[in-house]
This record gives sequence, C-alpha cells and structure tokens, in this order.
Amino acid sequence: MADQLWTSREIKEFSMRRALIGAAEGTLAKTYEGGMLREFSQVTGKPVTENGFVLPFEVMRRDLTAASASGAALIGTEAPFALDVLRPYTATLRSGAQMMRFKGDVSVPKVAAPSTVTWLPDEFSAITESQATLGEMALSPKDAAILTQVSAKLTRQTDIDAFLRRELLRSMGTGLDQAIFSGSGTSGQPQGIIGTTGVLGVSGTSLDWDGVTDMLYTVAEADGQEGVAWFAPPAVRRLLSRRERITGGGFSIWHDNVLAGYPAIASRVAPADTLIVGAFGEVVIAMFMDGIEIMVNPYSDFTRGIISYRAWLSVDIAVTAPGAFCVAESIT
Repeated sequence: MADQLWTSREIKEFSMRRALIGAAEGTLAKTYEGGMLREFSQVTGKPVTENGFVLPFEVMRRDLTAASASGAALIGTEAPFALDVLRPYTATLRSGAQMMRFKGDVSVPKVAAPSTVTWLPDEFSAITESQATLGEMALSPKDAAILTQVSAKLTRQTDIDAFLRRELLRSMGTGLDQAIFSGSGTSGQPQGIIGTTGVLGVSGTSLDWDGVTDMLYTVAEADGQEGVAWFAPPAVRRLLSRRERITGGGFSIWHDNVLAGYPAIASRVAPADTLIVGAFGEVVIAMFMDGIEIMVNPYSDFTRGIISYRAWLSVDIAVTAPGAFCVAESIT
C-alpha cells in the first residue's frame, strides 16, 4: 500500500486471535477487526468472506523485533511492509535479496551486458556508440500455503497474537529461503539459485581452500557486489571449520562465521552437502499480494474444538545475474 491506512493505535488494537475466532464463528463482520479488514479489501480488491480474509502485512509488524541486516540490502520501496515483517525470518532477505510488488504476470527487463564507457582525449573527440544488451525475467505468481490447527479453547483463554504471527512468518520465511536456494521450477515451485541457467558450479569433493577461492572468483568475475554471502547447512560449516586453509597453517576455511572475508551463514534450510556463494542483491522476490490470505475451517475437528486455518502467499523468485552465484554440491 502506498499510504498507511491505520494509525499506530488502530494497528496495536488489531487482534489476529479475535479475527480467527470471528472467521470460525461467522461473526467476523461484526468485529473491530472485520471493519479494518473491509477497509483493507476496498484498497486491495481482495474480499472479506465469512470464513476468510487477507491479513495485511501492516498489522503483522506489531510485536515483531527486526533482526539486523547482514550485508547491503536493496529494498524494493513498493513493498515495505512485506519486507519489514518477513526479513527477520528469512536469511536471504537479511543478506540483501530485493523485494518488489507486482499485480500479475510480468516480464521485467534486465541488463545482460552494460554499455561501454568512452574516454575522450579532447573536446573534439566523438563518443563511440554502444548499446546495452537487454534481457527479460518472466515472473508469475507461485502459491505457497500452510495448513495448521489451533485450539478454540486456547484462542479464547490466551492472548496468542504474537505467537501466531511469529509461527506464521517463520514458516513463510523458511519456505522462501528454501525456494530461493533450491526451488525446482516445477510443480508450482519457483526456480531457485541451484538449477538456474548460468549459475556456475565447482566440485564439492574434498573441498579445500583453493576450491573456495575459485568459487569467490567466479562471483567477482560476474561483478557480483551487493550482499555477497555464503550459505551452507550446519554439517558443511562443521566440516569446513575443522579443515585448514593450508595444512599446518592453523586457520580453518570457515572461521568465526566468515568465509574468505564475507559473511558465512549456516542454516538448516540450505540444501544438504552444499555451499552457495553469491551476490544476494541479485535475487528478486516478486510479491503479488498485500498480505497473507487466511481461510478458516471451524469444522475440521469439530468434536475436539480444533480450528484449522490455511495461510496463502503468492510470490515468485528470479536471479537477475546468475553468473554472480556459484554452487558446490556433494561436499566431502
């Protein structure tokens, strides 16, 4: 949203718990939250139904602590609320991945090769004409969904707003990171870094310091600069933390969460036995929604008083400069 719809006080008073109860009981329209959601639907065009609504990113900023950014972040200014609420829960956003907002299928232009600079020896010299080589990134909504259950008794007896927000955003953030690293590009998944045409690779067999510096060299050759970082699962960090750069030199390859001078992040969502390095400012997360769509099923486990709700987010992922990434797989 270009402008903030509600005051800080109104946002603070919004209760996700009451919204879920209202959607479960069919009384959402009569609640304070229902009024705010109807106002939001007029702006976004997403209707509020008896058992469903779009939960605005704006109200999800409440009770959340933003994590500090690692690396330079290029922020898509059209999606500040989505960026604010998701960044603490996704390591790739903290490392500089961009977020942009779109309404439907788009082809975004990108520069495949830049124009050439001409240095002029004097005021009479002519500029040599050059043309940038342009390419396109095709982006279309890919749907990420979560199905979970909460106890109706719990929602009535406990203020669980902050808990629900954190769990919802943690799950969505984990899904985004996984898709950015290794999305298959099939079966509804975005195409991740691994598998993107133009992303380079080196052998992971007995990966040593020479192999690591070769990986970083490929990123530098592609002029990758924004948000350079390394990602690997904890097992790879352990392996490289025990392996010396030079035998007898006393310095490990992975040292104090730094690898060859750049931040090194161990994450369980990184693909197994894999090391990825790249300029994460070249990753674009296309956001096709102004919030997370919530649908409530109050009858999924009627006898136990269990409410099921489905969370839905439409996104896509693109790597604008594949050559700015390098991957080592099957590391031993």
